[in-house]
Amino acid sequence: MNAELIADFLNQFGIYAFAISIAVSVLIAISGILPSFLVTAANILVFGPIKGFIVSWLGESIGAMIAFYIYRFGFRGKAQLLGNKYSLINKLVQSKGIYAGLLVLQGRLLPFIPSGFVTAAASVSQISPIHFMFWTALGKVPSLLLESLATFDLIHLRSNYARLSVTIALVTFSNLLYRYLIKRNR
Repeated sequence: MNAELIADFLNQFGIYAFAISIAVSVLIAISGILPSFLVTAANILVFGPIKGFIVSWLGESIGAMIAFYIYRFGFRGKAQLLGNKYSLINKLVQSKGIYAGLLVLQGRLLPFIPSGFVTAAASVSQISPIHFMFWTALGKVPSLLLESLATFDLIHLRSNYARLSVTIALVTFSNLLYRYLIKRNR
């Protein structure tokens, strides 16, 4: 499946494409493992870069909140097993208060930690639903802006190849620097 197919699917719904896209994002968030970048790319194609970003942000934020409640009340035991893979997730499972919120924010900003893992870990922590929603919505802004920018640049590669190249280089450098700092502090 690719973004053009999803965009064609959304376009079939006309004025309801906005709601359908949000519903698809909610289903992806509930799954906990499916990546959302194809829906973001389709939203950019259907709604343009700004409205596409907003639709993606709303869908992912609403989806994370619904998934949080489902995980909190339905899958508590399985969600606790996620701490073994990522140390940040383990810290989040054991956290509460503002510290839990900051860990949710950090988890949303790190592209290599699946969003569903952050949601599942938060669901078994002591974070309140309102704080989870706030920190999730805030944390999704930078990652979705970056995803939207990269998608827009890929769609218009001929005129935006330089910016896309710089974006990829900066993301790669940031990721390597982060991994280096984590290893150095161990």
